[in-house]
Amino acid sequence: RWRHIAWGADEDDRRRHLIIEASRSRGATQDGTTKSGRMRRVGLSRRLRQALGDLYISRRPTSEELIFPDLSDPLLRTAWTRITRRADLPGIRWKDLRDTFASHLLTLGIPIQWVSRQLGHAGVSVSETHYARYIGQAGDEFLYVEPPRLKTGEVPADLLAHLEKSPQSPHKGDPYSLPEFLQPREGRGESPSEAIASPVAASEHYTEAERPAGSAAAAARPAKARARANPAAAPAA
Repeated sequence: RWRHIAWGADEDDRRRHLIIEASRSRGATQDGTTKSGRMRRVGLSRRLRQALGDLYISRRPTSEELIFPDLSDPLLRTAWTRITRRADLPGIRWKDLRDTFASHLLTLGIPIQWVSRQLGHAGVSVSETHYARYIGQAGDEFLYVEPPRLKTGEVPADLLAHLEKSPQSPHKGDPYSLPEFLQPREGRGESPSEAIASPVAASEHYTEAERPAGSAAAAARPAKARARANPAAAPAA
């Protein structure tokens, strides 16, 4: 109902949310309790706040009216079909939006405890049963994902508007292949182990900003100074 919307003072007010305190089965005419039997508050993204605001202005409803009076309304179903086709997602159901919300936020690194409360689950274990495979980088559960930093006035749901701009990892290719700095250097017949064993050679793999202090000193030391420090390696006179 419209009275369950906490609009916030403006779009930067993070207190904006929706109150979910009842549910209604398809075809029913009366509200029932939620599955968990508890009321919950769901963060209201800026895009949803704007869409609901536009709808409110066009209808000017009372606070007790339902936002969507009848989900079986042919006009609503026709609009939904048009929207999904335009998005190249035919066959998507309304329930799929809930799964998309949860899976994307978990993949972004949002804590499952927060997502679980937004979904209205009785406990985190219920959320893990359905969505654990999305924690981390969509299955790479050993990788820690740092959640994106929220901008001023944003709630986690606002992150869904930035998905195309925030790829999870810029790294591509096989993570088990030998990295470039371990590859043998052409023209010297050198193995990776020999390259790592040589302080001077190893120092060549660093930029000036990255070079360890010891390696920088060794690389910058004049040849005669290195010869005095290691007579055995000095060339014959």
